[in-house]
Amino acid sequence: MADVNTSVVLVITDDKLKAFITIRDETMLDQKVLTDLIQEREIQFGIDRETLDDLLKNPRIGTFIIAQGRPPKEGEDGYMQYFFTSKAVKQDKADQSVDFREIFNVPSVNTNTILAIYHPAVPGEDGITVTGQPIPARAVIELNLRAGKGATLSSDGMSVSSTTNGRPWVRKQGRNVTLGVDSIYNHEGDV
Repeated sequence: MADVNTSVVLVITDDKLKAFITIRDETMLDQKVLTDLIQEREIQFGIDRETLDDLLKNPRIGTFIIAQGRPPKEGEDGYMQYFFTSKAVKQDKADQSVDFREIFNVPSVNTNTILAIYHPAVPGEDGITVTGQPIPARAVIELNLRAGKGATLSSDGMSVSSTTNGRPWVRKQGRNVTLGVDSIYNHEGDV
């Protein structure tokens, strides 16, 4: 959209986070033109008064940022920190013998061992456009920590500890995370 016979043009970016003024004829720029353009485009936030004052005192041809919005600050989803691991160890093809204790590292924990700690989500901060409209931050995801058989949930609900010696396990269903300990190792499938 052209303004003042295209001599002074004010444009807002598609994301509405910046407003630019393009001056093609510096003699057409004055306080009224500037004020009218800002009001017409409903620019309310992040106006750079210093740049506007400078342009009014020293009009010149060019494109200048006259307002900047604030983008939303992303938050962090809640996450689990586990204190045990399970990983398979590769078998040497030349060796035909199989020792399953060497093939699989089966984790084991003792009683009163912390299995995991939950780190809660950190909410983001909403942003704002140059026209004063809020830009919502993405909603963060919280997890629900639960204790299964052989485990107990801390009083603050932020960690799970073992109540028996054995093999720890984790079950995830949606946002629910359940940790427990089996006192004996049950291998599912062929041996």
